[in-house]
Amino acid sequence: MQYVVTIAQSSGLKLIGSSSTPQHPTCPIYLTAYIMSSFEEIPVLDWSLLSAGVESRAKFISQLRSAMTEVGFLYLLNPPVDDNLVQSVIDYAPKLFDLPQETKESLAMVNNESFFGYNKLGAEITKGDIDFREQFDFATPWNGCRNPKGPDYERLWGPAQWPSDTDLPGFHAAYSAYYDQCAELSFQFMALLAEALGLPSNAFDRFYDTPRDVMLHRAKVVKYPVMPEGSSDQGVGPHFDGGFLTLLRPTLASKPRMQEENGSRLRPALVR
Repeated sequence: MQYVVTIAQSSGLKLIGSSSTPQHPTCPIYLTAYIMSSFEEIPVLDWSLLSAGVESRAKFISQLRSAMTEVGFLYLLNPPVDDNLVQSVIDYAPKLFDLPQETKESLAMVNNESFFGYNKLGAEITKGDIDFREQFDFATPWNGCRNPKGPDYERLWGPAQWPSDTDLPGFHAAYSAYYDQCAELSFQFMALLAEALGLPSNAFDRFYDTPRDVMLHRAKVVKYPVMPEGSSDQGVGPHFDGGFLTLLRPTLASKPRMQEENGSRLRPALVR
């Protein structure tokens, strides 16, 4: 199992977008990034090194420092996320999008001030062009409270919209458990990143809410359809992610790409 990890706006990193592929139309496809330094392949880090002894752990920290300061983008192998749970959320994804359109529209994002819920195909625009994707935005449970007279940005914190257990039995429980494990991975990763930068492992903690369980971790489930030949293949246009850390679950159809400032394009093979 592997994940693609990015640090928002690190080293000029920019996600260029995703487009469809006929091999697997329901999977996110092309991930592209602009980078500042020159290299021949996406860095690959193995989480299991952290528990393989002092030297192996030091190797991981060194690799992490290089990946995050020179590239801003890496593959993470063997993360501490349960394989069976991962397979469960993968199996649920097509069932989610196969729900009746009326059911999906009842969860429309336009009805949620925190921007959670469903967006139909072509509903979003990035850099002036239509994004041909269908998506749901979910989140970890929100246990906080906000001042009704507080700043507008606090409206981003709130409960997500989920399909009912009647419509999709077990979906909410499976995805919530998965997001919880990814959230814990994120905290562990940030502590390691601080260490890699020569900082105390808790250096980033001051940016977290206290207690941590009031923090909200946002997530997407996306379907990119196969588009007719000659039409736009923009699944999502060039963008920076708003969060500090992004975890992407790659698929067999994923083809990550990076582009250097001089315009050269590298297409490393996906880690299997």
